[in-house]
Amino acid sequence: ATGGEIKTVFIQIRYIYLMPFWVFVGFAVLRDRVFVERIFFWLGVVVVLKSIQGIVIYFTNRAYFAEAEYLYEHFFSAYGVTSVFLFAYFFIRHKAIHMRLLNALCIVMIIFVLIVNDRRTSHAAVIFALISFLFLLPPELMKRYGRFLIVSSLSFGALGVLSWPLPLGPGAIYRGLEDKPNNGPSYRELENANIMREIAIAPIMGLGFGKEFAEVYPMPSVAAIYTRYRMIPHNTFLSSWCYGGPLTMAGLSLYFVFMFATAGRLVSGAGMQGLRLIGVLCLVYFIQYFSYVFGDLGLQVNRLELLGGLFLGA
Repeated sequence: ATGGEIKTVFIQIRYIYLMPFWVFVGFAVLRDRVFVERIFFWLGVVVVLKSIQGIVIYFTNRAYFAEAEYLYEHFFSAYGVTSVFLFAYFFIRHKAIHMRLLNALCIVMIIFVLIVNDRRTSHAAVIFALISFLFLLPPELMKRYGRFLIVSSLSFGALGVLSWPLPLGPGAIYRGLEDKPNNGPSYRELENANIMREIAIAPIMGLGFGKEFAEVYPMPSVAAIYTRYRMIPHNTFLSSWCYGGPLTMAGLSLYFVFMFATAGRLVSGAGMQGLRLIGVLCLVYFIQYFSYVFGDLGLQVNRLELLGGLFLGA
């Protein structure tokens, strides 16, 4: 009713009409456990091959990447983190030492590229995923692995504290999750301030999709490479309120609540042994997806929607 340019409307709301399609595909296709494992095995292989490529690029262009923000585009990290958990499952399942060594090597290569890719939203989501497992594992698995998980989590936390002032380590990674305050407001802080101003003007109906938000707080211009930067901001969750009003954001909230609840049920349910792998991968991926919704155009990326829809359908 309050919208603007119609073709931009369909770009901005594509997650609303494309996601049900991918959910249906996931429901129809991912119904056989062997088939599911085969699909995700090959997905993991592709991520490993891309990680090998990333390692070669990194070390052959080391001087450049000392200053560059990331090695790959943002959304490789969501697939990479999910693949780490997948190979951890393969590591536990395979008893042969050579297979365990191979899976461990794959995990190390993927983690290395995840670190040098420097996607802060993805790094933060890893912590939330690990914390969530402590509350979702069923009692029999907590008895078996609970001590290991708790000790590992505490050790990682202690390592993060000890490495906080150092140039390397978990502390250095998480210290960089926020922009340094002495650099002034970041691009995204200015962007969010402009969005919040629009929300204050039209808190109930929203600005209307297909329009640009007013740039009251001037941002560095990226129009040369991203012409829709005032129509599709980074924080797509907050922008859904800006353009579509609170009911749009409430609907998206229920969407993610349903994602997390369903994945958590597969992980924690006592009778879900055959489906627990899907639950673990779903939970890890949805937390990655959710972090990108707040920080990196998450609802506007077809690849994130594709795998998210397939997982939800499964």
